[in-house]
Amino acid sequence: MIQNSDTSTAIPVVAVAPTSLKTYRYIRKPGPEETFSDEYLNQVLSTNPDLQQIFLVGCSNISSLSLAELAKRDMHVIDLSGCNQFSTDSEKFVDFLRGISSSIRNLYLRRCDFLTNRMVEVLLQNSYTIQTLDISFCTNVDFAMFLEFLVEHCSSTRKDSQNALTIMFLLKEDYEENSVLVEPLPDILSKLKFLKEKKIIVVMNHFVETTSASDATGAGAGCAQYIESSAF
Repeated sequence: MIQNSDTSTAIPVVAVAPTSLKTYRYIRKPGPEETFSDEYLNQVLSTNPDLQQIFLVGCSNISSLSLAELAKRDMHVIDLSGCNQFSTDSEKFVDFLRGISSSIRNLYLRRCDFLTNRMVEVLLQNSYTIQTLDISFCTNVDFAMFLEFLVEHCSSTRKDSQNALTIMFLLKEDYEENSVLVEPLPDILSKLKFLKEKKIIVVMNHFVETTSASDATGAGAGCAQYIESSAF
């Protein structure tokens, strides 16, 4: 099922909308089988030429073929959270990210375990329109490397952008053994502050050895806490 967010009513995905809609939201039917496929996605695209936002959370049957068609559209919002049918070496998904980079404003890839640093870097190197990027719980994205990339590359490419870029980077709750920061917390905070000045706001959740994000030298039991550059 697809939800027309303009009217908040659910319509069958195979139905032809009487007018071209700007937003489609997939609603999975109860049951063990996933019914949304490349065929349905292509029909959504072909019957709605004005489509700008699409939410396909957990759609495990769509492939890189339909994503290639999606990349040809001037999409502003795409949500592929939980779509883990792609691989870490998928060049076609990299091509998809390049394809949407000229128009995308909000991209949600929450819990996409296949996502890698290279994929995210390709997107950010090519997109000057993106305002929100959610890569929360993407276990194959290394935070330290990603933060360094933002400091070295994106701070210069986005200096003329009219809009700030907000990036959500949250770690899986059960990854505590790998969650100790590889850099001293003051260095992390310094980089986040620098990025904020360049209109890049990073929101992260990590296991740190302090009682608060503002107390970089405090001693206390490690606790998961939010650190964001917007706090400076």
